[in-house]
Amino acid sequence: TGYEDKSGVFWIGTFGGGLNKFDKVKEQFTVYSHNPNDTLSISENRITSIYEDNSGILWIGTYNGGLNKFDRRKKQFTRYQHNPLDPKSLSHNTTTSIYEDKSRTLWIGTNGGGLNKFDRKNGVFNHYRRAEGLPNDVINGILEDDHGNLWLSTNEGLSKFNPANESFRNYDIKD
Repeated sequence: TGYEDKSGVFWIGTFGGGLNKFDKVKEQFTVYSHNPNDTLSISENRITSIYEDNSGILWIGTYNGGLNKFDRRKKQFTRYQHNPLDPKSLSHNTTTSIYEDKSRTLWIGTNGGGLNKFDRKNGVFNHYRRAEGLPNDVINGILEDDHGNLWLSTNEGLSKFNPANESFRNYDIKD
């Protein structure tokens, strides 16, 4: 996956080679890879999504290492991962999509754990799964409409999520 941030830097997520930053001026790459002995390194070398929020923070989703917040100044990562003993942790370690809505809420789509709403202040996640109305717990993409609804592509159709009342309207081939 690739991403160009607000300052024009290219970020390339590889499936095994970590996160790569491309410096256009020097025409060289800087590689950020997982180091099992360094808890401040990226959690996984298989990158599934890259997103820069409104504050300029870079968020990195991984195949089985959860979500990472990248501090570009310190060149350090903060990891958010699933903990089966903590119901407020990330719901699944494979993150497929990251999106910040107009109210600056960060939403994380996962490959089996549904949709996560991230409370950045407290570092906790609220989960929305099939039990809450999703047609499927795999979220492939997230977009927001002009009314503040989130449109979610899943493995079993399209879902419109209203964050204000936490309701879902699901669409499939019958629609």
